[in-house]
Amino acid sequence: MPNPFSPRVTRIRHPVISHVRSTLDPPPRDRQWDIRAIIERPNGRRGIPGPADRGRGLTRVAAMGETSPAGTHAVDGRRRFLLAVEYVALFFGAVTIYAMLDRPGSPIPVLVGLAVMAVVYLRRQAAFDRRSLTRGEAVLPELRPMLGLWVVAAVAMAGALAWASPDRLLQLPRQQPLLWIAIVVLYPLLSVYPQELIFRGFLFQRYAPLFGTGRVMVAASAAAFGFAHIIFGNWLSVLLTVVGGWLFATRYQRSRSLLAASVEHALYGVLVFTVGLGDFFYHGAANR
Repeated sequence: MPNPFSPRVTRIRHPVISHVRSTLDPPPRDRQWDIRAIIERPNGRRGIPGPADRGRGLTRVAAMGETSPAGTHAVDGRRRFLLAVEYVALFFGAVTIYAMLDRPGSPIPVLVGLAVMAVVYLRRQAAFDRRSLTRGEAVLPELRPMLGLWVVAAVAMAGALAWASPDRLLQLPRQQPLLWIAIVVLYPLLSVYPQELIFRGFLFQRYAPLFGTGRVMVAASAAAFGFAHIIFGNWLSVLLTVVGGWLFATRYQRSRSLLAASVEHALYGVLVFTVGLGDFFYHGAANR
């Protein structure tokens, strides 16, 4: 039985009042957006979340009111500066120190360890598409242009070596066939894919705010990849891997598949060891 002394609240139903009330009332929970958040979309553009952004993996950059536009630019500039310092320190400073060590040994354990760390980092990034770690369906469409260019490179390398140093041609498969087979089988697994995780997967994801996603990023990846080969103690390996790094980075940029980039990397790596240039990419050569 209703209490006769309790006040009754009568909702006035008027179109104008109803419109004002619907505007002031909060939207349903599933339709709410934190409009205070300034987010960064996967394409690198920043702004307030909109309906098209619902359900996407977005990165909150700052809150509206926390910084003025000038302050936001200052934060962005500081972050880019720190990323630039980190990039130089990791991919040039650390590699130089490693190369200066007396007989540092095979780089394979270091590569595998760094690759594991790269995977852990990438899996913790909300904006990173984990399918990029493999994306096997992207390999077949890339295979035809990949093999076409590889055949041209193979003919050119074999011809140049036959003219300049014929005794080197096919030296490894002729003299040490078992070692050559071991390289063909193990090199893609223990060296190629870890390198692609570091120089393509990690580098593209980590330094996108610094280099973007276009040719500057490809150049940064190729430069870091090529410089890493100074541990072999010769400039031919650095020169060839800068060119290869550009090629592999472009392949990854286009396919978003580390597997596709790894297949191409493995093709050229096995080619180098097969035609007779393996000594320039062998860690023991630097200590001779």
